[in-house]
Amino acid sequence: MLDADVLVLLSDVEGLYDRDPRHDDGAVLVSRVDDVDDLDVATIGGVGSYVGSGGMRTKVGSARVAVRSATHAVVADARRPEVLPHVLAGAPVGTWFVAHATRVEARRLWIGFALTVHGRIHVDDGAVAALRERGTSLLSVGVTRADGTFTAGDAVEVVDPTGRTVARGLSNYDVADVLRLAGHSTGAAAEAFGHRYAREVIHRDDLVVL
Repeated sequence: MLDADVLVLLSDVEGLYDRDPRHDDGAVLVSRVDDVDDLDVATIGGVGSYVGSGGMRTKVGSARVAVRSATHAVVADARRPEVLPHVLAGAPVGTWFVAHATRVEARRLWIGFALTVHGRIHVDDGAVAALRERGTSLLSVGVTRADGTFTAGDAVEVVDPTGRTVARGLSNYDVADVLRLAGHSTGAAAEAFGHRYAREVIHRDDLVVL
């Protein structure tokens, strides 16, 4: 909203480490993250893990939103003298998350990060490839199952066969309809269940690949 140049997240550790520095003396500070989506979140701890309030996972989540908004993010030690002037001067302080070159539109940020998720739509590898590589809508033919309590218009997660989140979006159908449509082509679904089912499960304009 502010269109800021940098988000500074002050913590009680120097920055993001590759392992928990409280329990591993060999933990190494990650000074720069060029692509936050390449981080293995499972290795940086959960909420309240090796940092103070909020946890490093939460801070990385905040950094992910910032960089997709074309804003740099820095995690640094609040106890370091002159920490803010050093960050603003571009000094090597803490962990620097590099901003994306272009800003994701506000509506997609809202869908991807602000809305409460009400369920999951499971898809096959073909659908994953279509979403990631071609930026398509999610079609029912690639859906394998669904769970949760979502209704049409609710935010859902799209997950691959391993359970990993691929995208978030606004479903055109409730969970019962998604289960009914799973595996059917759009044409077959319309023929079997009626013309109102001749739509995407999630339109690409309502979908954010994560």
